[in-house]
Amino acid sequence: MADIAPVFNDYVYSGPVQSICLKSKNVDGDLVTFLDDILNPGRTYSLLEGHRVVEGWKAMKLVTRAAREGADHE
Repeated sequence: MADIAPVFNDYVYSGPVQSICLKSKNVDGDLVTFLDDILNPGRTYSLLEGHRVVEGWKAMKLVTRAAREGADHE
């Protein structure tokens, strides 16, 4: 079975200020930290797609996809 590369996308955070440490398993099954920061509303963070915390934030509308540079805006 081929390993699937993780997908990160930029999201703008709109929740309360909070300290966070998010981890996920790498291809060898070891836990690795991909975000260890203090989240502030209005800032952009690169988040791992499919991570259960990130998916929860998306469902609660605490994060929204950041606009890509050069993208057309209406």
